[in-house]
Amino acid sequence: MNRCKLQFMLPVLAGFALLSACEQTAETDVVSETASVELPNGLTVKEQIEARQGHLKKIGKAFKAISDQLKAGSPDLAQIQTAAATVPTEAMGMADQVAVMLSGRIAQVGTPRDLYSRPATRDVAAFVGTHPINLVPGHVFGVAGEVGLRPEHLTPGAGITTRLRHVEYQGAELLLDVVTPDGTALRAVAPGDWAAPAPGAAVQLQHAPEHLHRFDATGARVAA
Repeated sequence: MNRCKLQFMLPVLAGFALLSACEQTAETDVVSETASVELPNGLTVKEQIEARQGHLKKIGKAFKAISDQLKAGSPDLAQIQTAAATVPTEAMGMADQVAVMLSGRIAQVGTPRDLYSRPATRDVAAFVGTHPINLVPGHVFGVAGEVGLRPEHLTPGAGITTRLRHVEYQGAELLLDVVTPDGTALRAVAPGDWAAPAPGAAVQLQHAPEHLHRFDATGARVAA
């Protein structure tokens, strides 16, 4: 399989997941779509068929929207391979350029690094990344508005004071669930060999200011 030039990340919609893979043939680049529908038990055959038809219509509309937006911004699509994925890490690892589609609209297009380091909105920030991003009031980190900070950028060291609630051992790293004095829950990451104290103990956590993502009331990114 060739490395895809453009990769769609579609959030899993209620009741079904949509995946697509990029394939190389001797004559041309093609896109194959595979739709998998999972329905609750107990439905009749007729109900299942009708539900599947409804899901396929939604899938068709989603790809029509993608196609229209691509054509508007890229008149020459001959050299573009596309693939769809519901797993962000899959898309980030396969693609040079990624389009994040949320609620039926393309929210951001960019390199995997751009999406991770400079998400255009709060929702994109929440969708991209191995660990769910911390989205909290800015006062927790001494700034105004709402901010996002990825757990891997919040590590043990001189900084804010928190109380340890739970430690999850992941081998090379530890996932720390902590809470600030005002009750704000956070997740942080520590090296796997870090000597974690007992739950309830105070833990100092540090971060670099450049890793804070600030968002306005609409959820749009605020320029640094």
